[in-house]
Amino acid sequence: MTVPTSGPTPTPAPGDPSLRRVHVVVELQAPADGATGGVQGAADAVAEKLPWNRLPAMVDSASREAAVVAADDSRSLEVVLLLEAHTEDEADADAVSVVTEALDAAGLSPDAATPRQVVVRDAYLP
Repeated sequence: MTVPTSGPTPTPAPGDPSLRRVHVVVELQAPADGATGGVQGAADAVAEKLPWNRLPAMVDSASREAAVVAADDSRSLEVVLLLEAHTEDEADADAVSVVTEALDAAGLSPDAATPRQVVVRDAYLP
């Protein structure tokens, strides 16, 4: 018997959290010069300091490797996280908290790097 590989999107039971994909754009205000590896160096440092214990949905290496992307043209970072949350507001707050923790651990102060734009989506939707 063949098991279907596609079907309806999983829906959580009432009261259960949903898996959400959260994009956080971090603006880099301070110059990320060659001493720190520029924007890519900042992205690598933040990726290394993400608190994976707070991101249990991101256990595979592919999602971890793609979690932080440098955008040299806009001098920003895009951080993509998978979080379980009951509401979009909860996912937004959790993502900003995780990113802020990683920025601080990477040595980027709030004056140097600030999470600005947060977009929350259902992780099962494109």
